[in-house]
Amino acid sequence: TFVGVFQSEPDPDFLAEVLEVAGTLTVARNLILPTCRNKGFFVSNLTVGGFGITAKTAAGSGILIANGSVARVICDGTNYRRLTSDATY
Repeated sequence: TFVGVFQSEPDPDFLAEVLEVAGTLTVARNLILPTCRNKGFFVSNLTVGGFGITAKTAAGSGILIANGSVARVICDGTNYRRLTSDATY
């Protein structure tokens, strides 16, 4: 199961820089982000339930962000990579 943010590649000038994911998770989820080289986000996992979210492209690999954490991620054109260690709330 995944949560899709975008269906196609958006104009990177009009994207939000901070993504907050909230709610109750009963399983780990994927957060599908656009495949835009050098586009970065702060991803904040505000969910409860003890499961993380994986920030990734539709076809690439991603990084796990634990609940209660925030990470800075950037796309290399295929995959998302973590730029910072997770900060916790």
